[in-house]
Amino acid sequence: MVGNAEVAESARNFSTLYDKKWNECISAGALNTLAQAKWNKPQVLPFTEDVKKLHSFLASKQKNAMSALQVEPNSRNVAILSKVTLTQVILFNRRREGEVSKMMMKLYVSRDHTQMHKDIALGLSAYEKKLCDYFQRVEICGKRGRKVPVLFAPHMVSAIDLLIEERAKCGVPMENEYLFARPAALTHYRGADCFREYAKACGAENPGTLSSTKLRKQVATLSTMLNMKENELDQLAGFLGHDI
Repeated sequence: MVGNAEVAESARNFSTLYDKKWNECISAGALNTLAQAKWNKPQVLPFTEDVKKLHSFLASKQKNAMSALQVEPNSRNVAILSKVTLTQVILFNRRREGEVSKMMMKLYVSRDHTQMHKDIALGLSAYEKKLCDYFQRVEICGKRGRKVPVLFAPHMVSAIDLLIEERAKCGVPMENEYLFARPAALTHYRGADCFREYAKACGAENPGTLSSTKLRKQVATLSTMLNMKENELDQLAGFLGHDI
């Protein structure tokens, strides 16, 4: 009993010391070390040539994947087309990987198809009106619960429509509500994994720089270099899910 009392007293003393000193002696030092390592680490942004290689590779891969899925609907072909299209959407929109990966199919299917309001059209140039007609737009939940837009080019729409049409034949459960769904599972493909796979496969000089985070930083850097106006920067930041 005496031994147990001593152990209990020792445990109480340690708990008191832990509560008082842990943040000061351990956590603060560890956080400072991590912060210094981050500050001293050079930022390598994607080269434009590598981004072009990834774009071209994905375009070719998507075309072949669509043909294969139309001829032979199976889990392998639907997986390839789903991963390629997911990567294309993230790359084109410079959107966070997790936001697009978790997109629900119902958001895409129920997207707004109504014509542009006449009052809004009055403030747009002819080129801007064509862009509005060209792209499909879906709003998803971004950082801090904010609505952020995702744009789909026609070739992305064609691929996704095919994925939805063939998903039941390819073993995607009806209960799987994700747009980029995995066959025989209730989960979705991860954009980060897809990016890594295709960044290595496309022949990029620096595949490690081809991630959604670094591509977003590239946009921020280029927008500064291009001396964009304040209202243009506000629009760009809003599209990327940020405030200025």
